[in-house]
This record gives sequence, C-alpha cells and structure tokens, in this order.
Amino acid sequence: NDEWAAVAGDVRDAADTMAALLVGRGVGAGTESRAVDGGTARVNWRAVLRRFVGSAMERESTLAWPSRRLPHLVGTVPGSRNRPTKPRLMAVIDTSGSITSQLLADISQELLALRALVEVLVVECDFEVHRVYRMTAPIVNVQGGGGTDLCPALREHFISDQRAELVVYFTDGFGPAPEQPPKVPVLWSIVPGGRKPATWGSVVHMAR
Repeated sequence: NDEWAAVAGDVRDAADTMAALLVGRGVGAGTESRAVDGGTARVNWRAVLRRFVGSAMERESTLAWPSRRLPHLVGTVPGSRNRPTKPRLMAVIDTSGSITSQLLADISQELLALRALVEVLVVECDFEVHRVYRMTAPIVNVQGGGGTDLCPALREHFISDQRAELVVYFTDGFGPAPEQPPKVPVLWSIVPGGRKPATWGSVVHMAR
C-alpha cells in the first residue's frame, strides 16, 4: 500500500545516507590518480615550526664557528650557525574524495614552502597509504579519492620506518584517528571547513 511504499522509501534514503558515510570512512571506496595544478601557500611555516618544533629549527652555538662580532676569537668565543641537517618532516596528505583538487593544489604549495625549511617526506593516504616520496618539486598528481582513515599513516612503526621527527597531516579531519598520539609531535593542518580529528596534537588552519 501507499503507507508501506513511503516507509520503504525512507528506509532506502537512510540506507543511501549510511552507505555514503561508510564510503567516507574508507569502506568500498576506489583509488584513482588525481591531477594537481596551481594553488597558493598562506601559512607562515617558519613561525609555525619554531613554535611547535622548537630547538630543531634554531641556530646552534658552537666553538667551531666564528662569532660575527669577534671572528678572530674562533675556538674561544662561540659563533652561531644554522644546524647542519634539516629536521625530517613527514607530511601526510589526505587524498580522500572530500579533499578537492583546489585544496590539493594549495597543499602542494604549502609543501614547497615547508621544503625550504625542512626535509619533507610526502605520504599520500586516504583510507590506506598509497605513496611515499621526498618532496623535490610541485606535486602534479596524487593517488586516492576513496574514504578517509587517518590511522594508517600515524602508526608508530610506519613513522619510525620513515625516520620522521615531526608529522604534519593535511586533512579536513573527517575520519577516524588514533586514540593515542605517536611519539613524535603531530601538527594537524586543517583545510577550510575542516575540524581537528583528535583530542591530541597541535593545529594550524589553512586560510582561504
């Protein structure tokens, strides 16, 4: 009858909604190559990293380097210089379907700005890790497009394998995250319209 048809329609609508939510969490989602082009960087990463990484971004004091004011007293008066090696940062890109091509392009530009300050290792992940590589040039495509699971790239053994000293996760935050933080500092770089996905970690918001 008509009443049963109406109920059945409501059930179908609810089922469709639940299916969409499940896909957003990585169930039944496919993987594709997505093109990245353009974009704009807006975050002051030097200030952000000094705040969250601290001494790893500072100049070091050493007797082996001449002082600017007293260069003739090298070996006696310490001088300061940039640290000989850059901190190793693991930048995780949320490549799920909810991250638009424009956001991916903006993230690419943010990564180029980061690369001037630290060694950047890029990890592409939607509900699973797809690719890991060093940032050497603008990103032209990413693998993903499925649902979102923030856990795989934040597993302790995975971070350890990458020898990361800091993790920056570019995401909208709509997906499950680990209940406990990894041992290294994590900075959530939240895209416009996103939210912090966990109670732990620091946050920087990517402005439009």
